[in-house]
Amino acid sequence: QTPTFLIDQSILRRIESVGEINRIERAQASVLSGLLNDARMSRLVEYQAMAADQDAAYSLGDMLVDLRKSVWSELGSGSPKIDAYRRALQRAYVTQIGDKIKPPKENDQQGQFPGFPQGRGPQAPPPNSGEIKNMLRGELRDLDKELASASDKAGDRETRLHLEGVRAQIKEILEPKE
Repeated sequence: QTPTFLIDQSILRRIESVGEINRIERAQASVLSGLLNDARMSRLVEYQAMAADQDAAYSLGDMLVDLRKSVWSELGSGSPKIDAYRRALQRAYVTQIGDKIKPPKENDQQGQFPGFPQGRGPQAPPPNSGEIKNMLRGELRDLDKELASASDKAGDRETRLHLEGVRAQIKEILEPKE
């Protein structure tokens, strides 16, 4: 949900005229980065594989579905309206998943959100990276279907354009033109 308790106009406008959306986006992106951490996702894959009852274990797939449904909760409403703070979070979600599927080149990493490796040179792929990438691709495909359905029902122009823009971003991630 939009952290309205952090958005006090009487205080924010005394500090600076703009910037609260970016500040909140960076904080939310940092939390996303922690959730989408390679080591965390690998542990979920391994815990499920090692569990005596694999169906009862909280899997990477379960976590990714829960995360998608939380970040995109508005899509379930009849006529979704998504505010600027939530749109920023949702763009960060798709960007971070895209960067996990196809990591940016080292010189393309300027201006990233906290939690991304910067300037550390080539790194070994994380354990279970093939499994993780497949799961993330699946999440983007599922999200794209939900976005297609919600786009026509969007409650306002900003939301409709946001949903269309995210669909274009997903298409670029899943079907690069290289």
